[in-house]
Amino acid sequence: MYRRAVRADVPIAVLRKLLEVLPQPPRVEQVVTDFERALWKAVASLLALPFLPADSITTVFGQLEADATTPKLIQVTSYIRATWIDDSIWLPAVWSVFGQPIRTNNDCEGWHYRLNHRAERGNLNMYLLFTLLHDEAQMAVVMERLLSDRKVRRSQRKASRTCQAKLFRLWDEYEAGNRSVTRLLRACAHLYAPRR
Repeated sequence: MYRRAVRADVPIAVLRKLLEVLPQPPRVEQVVTDFERALWKAVASLLALPFLPADSITTVFGQLEADATTPKLIQVTSYIRATWIDDSIWLPAVWSVFGQPIRTNNDCEGWHYRLNHRAERGNLNMYLLFTLLHDEAQMAVVMERLLSDRKVRRSQRKASRTCQAKLFRLWDEYEAGNRSVTRLLRACAHLYAPRR
């Protein structure tokens, strides 16, 4: 159970009265730490929503929204509802990454970096740009063949592979019925939450 944070600008007399009323007088640092932990847990859960199945996101978000008690969390959940839950363009089915092995655009960014590196300079004239893109298109045919023959491997750091394996294990447990959607959200939040 988390206690509410005590603001530092509250008069000392009020703090003393609170300490008299509370059954076990907490240290102010502990109350603030508990509040911060609860706040981080709520934010981590909101950030982990894309890892849930699309048909569960709205229900789970509603539970998180009901738990939002601070003005800032209420503001964040209102924004998420308006932009990502109820919006007709960005429905949860569009941004859910449940079961998807590639969830970033890092491959596209890598291609863009390599293309810029091959160009050797910015502001290419049109003819040099066309030549570069033509050469790249010729390589696309070769790459397609190599990919379909499974002769190209995607490089991935060990930490990313480990995290990916844990995520797929969580998804498998959920699909097998061994993990509820709430437990899946908590586990994904723990796995991907920004560390403090």
